[in-house]
Amino acid sequence: MIETSGYTNMKKKFLSLLLLPLALTSCGNSPVSLSQMKEKLASVSDAAQYPYYKVVGSIDFNNQVLEVDAEFSNEPGYNTLVPYSRYNEGFYNATIDTSEANVDDIIIYSLASKSYWLRAPLRIHKSNFYSEVYTIAGATMNGGAITIDLDGGQIGAVTLKDATGERDYVDAKIVNINAAGFTLSCFYQKSEEEREAHEFNFTRNGAVDENLIYAGEFTDQYLNKLVVTKGTRENTTCAHYLLQHIITSYIGQTGSTNPSKNQMKMAYTADGGFVFYGEAVHSQVLIDNFPYYPDPNEHPEIGEWDEEYPLPCYKNKINAKVDIRFEYNAEGWLVKEELSSSGYDYNVVSASQVSLKAVYGYKFQ
Repeated sequence: MIETSGYTNMKKKFLSLLLLPLALTSCGNSPVSLSQMKEKLASVSDAAQYPYYKVVGSIDFNNQVLEVDAEFSNEPGYNTLVPYSRYNEGFYNATIDTSEANVDDIIIYSLASKSYWLRAPLRIHKSNFYSEVYTIAGATMNGGAITIDLDGGQIGAVTLKDATGERDYVDAKIVNINAAGFTLSCFYQKSEEEREAHEFNFTRNGAVDENLIYAGEFTDQYLNKLVVTKGTRENTTCAHYLLQHIITSYIGQTGSTNPSKNQMKMAYTADGGFVFYGEAVHSQVLIDNFPYYPDPNEHPEIGEWDEEYPLPCYKNKINAKVDIRFEYNAEGWLVKEELSSSGYDYNVVSASQVSLKAVYGYKFQ
């Protein structure tokens, strides 16, 4: 058994220090760009590892102070997130794969083990930090802009040349696409009650794009010309996207405060680790593992409670300006998460402020 430093030395006596206000100046070096971060993380191994891990932390929120001292030491859940299981790398699940459905057998890193309070990825490495999904950036038919549904090939209404000249077709759809070309299935609406089914056979001009089969230039026997331009976007399951969403999740929402300032910043630690943080960002996040026990006199709708073992509710949404920070070691494992509302004072009891922190240690077999 190989131990990482800190696993066995995290004691509850440390908890009283966890609620001190977050000092983002400890990030060390100046912020780095995404390209710099990707380049540095390209050397971090993605070899499969399923360590035991331990979390020690504390939270001051909604007039409650809670502490955590937990070990995740059961067998790792390879296909499901098992409470208190060892680290889970993430897995593919077609049922919940709504955004990356065209990527075969992709690991959904959002299904990997998460940090205790803020759901940050427990591990980052060269494969899961940043990945791209190929998309259709634009498409034209005979020079006019059209929209192609990447999942099913639907186009809808389109104007095409045929043996009679130029006509408008409806319910157009690309079918049987392959390296050689595709068939365009559509209908000509002769009247309100009658329409004719038509097919146009398009041939690919040039080599197939191995990353996006729709990309390229195609023509048919009537010289209809389809041009599809390939584009890319960030994979919404990768670690960079998830971290940015946690730190800047309020961007774009109605009433957001100074959204241009809601930026995730990145830096390196002195010992080669990685830091992701936001300074006075307006974020809206949910806190995991925070039970809430409302006053039954104020909330009679809850019903009868067991006074000794009350059923917890969850009042765990933060919508505030905060300082937030995630720190990973040089091997890509999360070692600390922190969040404090702006102006937090640990000597003041207030429902309008929040502070949380957790530190992590790992054991590898």
